[in-house]
Parts: sequence; structure tokens; C-alpha cells
Amino acid sequence: MAHGKSTVAPRAAGLLVRFQKGVTLLALIVALAVIEPLEVLNVGLQARDNTVSGMVKAVDAVKSSLLGVRTEDGFANIYNSAQTKVAELDLEDIAAPRVRRPPKRFATSEVEVAAETPIEHFRSEFFKVVDTAVQQLSSRIEQDGVSNYIKLEQVLLRGNISDACNSYPELDVPLLRIQLPMFCHQFKYSSTDEAAMLMRSVAPEVRKLFTQVEVLLRLLLVVPASSCEAERSFSALRRLKTWLRSTMTQQRLNHVALCSVHHHYIDNIDIRAVANDFVSGIGRREQLFGTF
Repeated sequence: MAHGKSTVAPRAAGLLVRFQKGVTLLALIVALAVIEPLEVLNVGLQARDNTVSGMVKAVDAVKSSLLGVRTEDGFANIYNSAQTKVAELDLEDIAAPRVRRPPKRFATSEVEVAAETPIEHFRSEFFKVVDTAVQQLSSRIEQDGVSNYIKLEQVLLRGNISDACNSYPELDVPLLRIQLPMFCHQFKYSSTDEAAMLMRSVAPEVRKLFTQVEVLLRLLLVVPASSCEAERSFSALRRLKTWLRSTMTQQRLNHVALCSVHHHYIDNIDIRAVANDFVSGIGRREQLFGTF
């Protein structure tokens, strides 16, 4: 710092004191017990071929796993492993925080109940963390919009028309009853993205046979299964727009970002075909580069 004393040394000393406490190690182990299943769920939900119904099942599996740890025996195993590590690393013993007296203006005649042992105190805190994680997962999944989307998605994947289609005036339900079984019989798919790719690949004459299926696909594609595709573009910008590329124009940045985000399409392109197409554009290039 230009003025005053540096705060690096006091912060480092404070961190050292914290890291020498067994409570810090216990907190890290407790956090891992909750965050590791959530991280596995996070990675699984980033797949491109996800379906909303499959995502709901994955969330239910993670919730069940977290609730399975939310028991006295589950926390006892975590606490015992932390105590073993504390003894191995020669850290300060795990102790419950000191009970603070409430201010007099908040004082009542009731006696505050405090945990008698450290394991009782931290068990209740662990249960609070698990309950918060489960509640947050439920609040994101158990919504009316998600249930309606699942019903509409099942119409496409199973080929069975349900009452969910009546909520969308864009759909001609009687015509969809005819076209959807034909589409399911003609093509095999397991997700909305696969069905959309099949629809794009067919001839225009065949595509006109499934006009209402195309409308159904457009409705499902408006609301993606997850926001990972959009968030991936922001992550790509941090890798592409660096200080070494500060003069990159907006048009080139858009092109490079598209190639980075949708690299699974770029990887399937035949490089030799692209090179030959570039060379054949001008006769002078063919003389200069030859053919590939």
C-alpha cells in the first residue's frame, strides 16, 4: 500500500490462527459433505442432451443423498473423521463457541438452551446447512412452470397428447394428434435437442408433414432445460477477450465465441475440405498452396 501500514501480515497471522483450530477443519469437512453432491449435480446438469424430467430426477437423487447424511449417525461419522484428522495434524481440539449473553434490552425470563457438548452444537448447525441446501433445490424445481414444461416435454418424447397442449393456443391439437405419432415412428430421439436436429436435417418436403411438431419443438426450445448454454458464453469471453487480444473487433469476437461455445460442431468439420474450398476460390491460391 502506498500510504499507511500493510495489512498483509495481520491477515496472514489471523488465517494461521484459524487454520490451527480444529473447528476450521470440521467446518471444511462439513462443507465438503454438502458441496460434493451439489457439484456432481452441477456437472451433470451441464450436459447438452438433458431433459427437464431427467434433471428433476437427478435433483431428487441428490436431495435423497443429502437427507441420508442428515442423521445422527451420519454426522457422527463426519465428526469422528474430523477428530481423527485434528489429532493427526496436532490442531486445537474442537470446541463449541462461547455462549454470549444477550443484551439487557433483549433479556427475558426464559433461560437460553445451550448445547452441552461440541458434537451437539455442530450437529444442529450441520442439519441447518443440509436443510437449507435441500430447500433451495426444492424451490427451484417444484414450480408450476417446471411441471407444465415437463408435461409438454413428455408429449414430444412419448408421443402421447396430454391436457398440457391445450394451454398453448399456438398448437393445433387435433392436427398434432396425427403428426406426432408419425414423427415418433419415423425418427428415434431421446431429448428435445435430438428431435430438433432431426427436424433440421430432413428435406423441406418431409418437414412440411410435421408442422405442428415443429411448433411444439419451438415452444420447448424457447425455455431450455438449463441456462448452462448461456452461461458458457460468458465463461468463454474471459478466455477469449484477453489483454493480448484487446484490439479484436466485435464481429471477430462474435465469430470466435461461437466457435468456442459450439466447438462440438467445429470438431466434426473436415479441415481438408475447408482448406480445399479456400484454395479453389481463386486460381492463384491453388498455384500457391496446391491441394490438400
